[in-house]
Amino acid sequence: MANREILAIQARTTKKAIESEKDSLNELASRAKTKIVYMNPFDTKQTKLWSSPRRLLEKYRGIIFLGSGDVDLTVRDEITKTFERRVFPLMENSLQEEKQTLGICLAHQAITLIAGGEIGRLKERQETGTTLLELTKAGRENHLFDGLPESFDVVYGHKDSITKIPNEAVIVGRTEKDPYSALQIGSAITFQGHPELVDISELQNRIDTPHDGLDTYEVNYELKAPHERTKEIIVNFLNTL
Repeated sequence: MANREILAIQARTTKKAIESEKDSLNELASRAKTKIVYMNPFDTKQTKLWSSPRRLLEKYRGIIFLGSGDVDLTVRDEITKTFERRVFPLMENSLQEEKQTLGICLAHQAITLIAGGEIGRLKERQETGTTLLELTKAGRENHLFDGLPESFDVVYGHKDSITKIPNEAVIVGRTEKDPYSALQIGSAITFQGHPELVDISELQNRIDTPHDGLDTYEVNYELKAPHERTKEIIVNFLNTL
């Protein structure tokens, strides 16, 4: 049987958040009969694995870069520098090799930077809670959104936003506050929101988790469950690999 393993890059630093994120993804992966292998740039046991990003990518059919409030791409503290040093080369190679890629939240911003876009901290674009994602024509035609309506509720939690998209980027979704909420950049589809979060308790857990970023954010949307089929975005991605 063909290899059905994919790589998922986590960037959280607390055990509770790491395990909660794995639980959410593993449930969806089981539906697609796919195994997810996890890596984290802050796991000292995995340090050597980051030395050859191209060789690492060759092992997997696709890659998911996940979100984190622990990494701040605008402040660039030591945690962020570690993330950039280890994860950015992997992102660069995934775009160059046209590896099927899904980027979420932090990764939405990081992949945009790598591709030549810009990000900034704009209070008027900050979103924490659940809000409506509206698909563009390009989004409605993308297979990742099969089974979903033209607009649907998604969980968000971010301080930084994209202020300029790369030249090659195609907008596939927008919210009331963020015109660049979902993008296609080459072989990558990226989201500012969290399509993997389908249980409101997961959002509350992340808000309540110390040092996980969301606990310092201003909740400016209702904390309600996202659209029940939002998780199909992840399943559709896995099923194409």
